[in-house]
Amino acid sequence: MSNPVSEVTIKAILDDNPGYRGSVHEDSVAKAQGYKAALIPGAFVYDYATRLALDLWGSDWMSQGGIQVRFRRPVYDGDTLTLAARPSADGTVDVTVRNEDGEIVVLGTMSAAHGTPAPTLADMKFNAPPATKPALSVADLVPGLQFFTTERVIDDNALNISRRAMGNALPVFVDNAIAHPGCMVRLTMFDVLSSYKFPLAPVFTSVETQNFAMLKAGSIVSTSAQITKVFERNGKIFFESEEFLVADRSVIVARHLRTNLVASA
Repeated sequence: MSNPVSEVTIKAILDDNPGYRGSVHEDSVAKAQGYKAALIPGAFVYDYATRLALDLWGSDWMSQGGIQVRFRRPVYDGDTLTLAARPSADGTVDVTVRNEDGEIVVLGTMSAAHGTPAPTLADMKFNAPPATKPALSVADLVPGLQFFTTERVIDDNALNISRRAMGNALPVFVDNAIAHPGCMVRLTMFDVLSSYKFPLAPVFTSVETQNFAMLKAGSIVSTSAQITKVFERNGKIFFESEEFLVADRSVIVARHLRTNLVASA
């Protein structure tokens, strides 16, 4: 195995967000379900992995880089994670995240420039949420199903709260008042998860990201998202959601192609 071109050690710490109460992100609930401790949200783990890209390529990665990660095992509150980036034969960089027991919890790849052209704004659909959240059955999960968006301003305070929650104090984000990757994926996730009442609360299992622009404080953000694929694997139902984060209805910031575990077959 080649030596890492970048290696980072991170302590995974869960913040005290009251929204975690009653979920597997609360210690007592997680332990009652057989886990050793509260689970760290996928957006946090994704953000940890992106720090390797920032270490290698700096802020340019935020406007042209790409990353794909798959979560293989839970990450628990208090885990010490070792993140390593190694060059791959195809010119990309392999990403591996291990916990303190040496188990691989995340695998992925990343690149300095993904080379994917941004779609046009004419392709975007911004659907305001209905007064009552619709309930979905598994049969309702079909390619082309559109999600809703709630437009909101992302100000300095929101960015500071997000950085503190995920322990991301990298100067590129603090000094320039721009959103970090975990904040960005959480924005599109929020709109997707808030759109419907799902059969079960969707679990974030993987994501492929292309960055097109930096998201600056003061921007009005919205999401254009739809289901692109539904599939069954090992007795579980998943859907793939293509989520575009857009600033001020004029700048496409990022594309997140996320996989969500949503039900048992």
